[in-house]
Amino acid sequence: GTLGQLGAAVAACRHNRCPLSLMLAELDDVDGLAFVHGLDGLSDLRRALEAACRGLEHTCTICLPHGEAGFAVVLPGSDRSSAIYLGNQLLDRVRLLSLNDGTGTPSTIGVSIGVATLSLPSKNFPPDDLFKAAARCLYGSHAAGGGVLKSIEIY
Repeated sequence: GTLGQLGAAVAACRHNRCPLSLMLAELDDVDGLAFVHGLDGLSDLRRALEAACRGLEHTCTICLPHGEAGFAVVLPGSDRSSAIYLGNQLLDRVRLLSLNDGTGTPSTIGVSIGVATLSLPSKNFPPDDLFKAAARCLYGSHAAGGGVLKSIEIY
């Protein structure tokens, strides 16, 4: 799945001599969302996040499921600054979503984002290194309380 698609993107970007970014986006507090909104509500939120990820304006974007409530977005030809720009767009779109938490007060939805960018893939670059770097950034975003983007550029 994800590593296969990422491997193909690494090879294509190496051939085209262009950067590659991987964005991992995941809903915050999945257990709390499932408790408050039920599994159907969580599924609705996951679909909304998927629509927001697929709606990012970038050529050749690949959006794949990641974990229980997240998505991996492969961004061929995207350098770190453009990946961060797209990630911030995603954060803004998700902030506009709201759900009724049963008390009559709308609650906002949080998402954490981790981005790893490879300036120029080398011949033997292992795709899982890019994935692990993005996963570390996603972990950092969750550790910061969610609702933020963390990024890194690797070589």
